[in-house]
Amino acid sequence: MHAFSAHPHTHTTKDEDPLVFSGKRQLLEYNLVKETIDEVVEDNVTKMKVLLKFVNLYKYYTMNAFLPSLMMVAISYATLSFHLDDFQASLC
Repeated sequence: MHAFSAHPHTHTTKDEDPLVFSGKRQLLEYNLVKETIDEVVEDNVTKMKVLLKFVNLYKYYTMNAFLPSLMMVAISYATLSFHLDDFQASLC
């Protein structure tokens, strides 16, 4: 499946985009908010310049990196308050 697809008609005006983005806009870490396609002509060579604007989803990093690390630190500090007498000897 291609992310960009052409309009059904082949002739487009200057104000129309010749391609339309049809991919997923919400990715795992980023969200695609805007895309532009410009035609650039340099030395009799026509190129298409595609600009994609993404927004960082900070909640992804919070839930997958910061929160588990914070829980590990909290559990580690909680074990410091346990009394050694509360544990049974498990060594033979």
